[in-house]
Amino acid sequence: MRRGGGTRARRSARRRPTESEVPSGVGRGKELSAGRAFSRAVAASLRLILTFQQAFEGIDAPQAFSRVEAWAASEGAKVKVRRPPTFLEASHGTKLQLMGWKPNASKRLLIQLQGTAAFTQVSIQIVPSAFYFPDIELFGAEKANRNFGEMAGRLWAAIMAGR
Repeated sequence: MRRGGGTRARRSARRRPTESEVPSGVGRGKELSAGRAFSRAVAASLRLILTFQQAFEGIDAPQAFSRVEAWAASEGAKVKVRRPPTFLEASHGTKLQLMGWKPNASKRLLIQLQGTAAFTQVSIQIVPSAFYFPDIELFGAEKANRNFGEMAGRLWAAIMAGR
């Protein structure tokens, strides 16, 4: 009678693959970037990336960028990528929120600024976390558009307030 036959089978199922068994080019960093690209592609196909644009006269890009940063801090967003005066990426919201269309649901904010000394175009893309895609698609597309539109409106007001 053999002992531990079941244990041995479980151990072999949990065995990690050796380097020769793993396909080349697969690594932790590449998996994460591929996952991020996939979630962004899914969001685009489901029309869950909301884009808002506004043009401002009399405000140059560095001024607008500093106001965008101040607005992001006041909203409680965490800046992830900062390239003054043209780009800011931040994460906003909490992961504890169960409804993705609510204003404090987890999302990424991609803010791009283009302009000259007298004219600046500001564009904000709001990308909800992939966890919320089904919830927003089924129950809250209009609510998400309204709530995220209000967030963009607060950004526009913050940029205009410094005139």
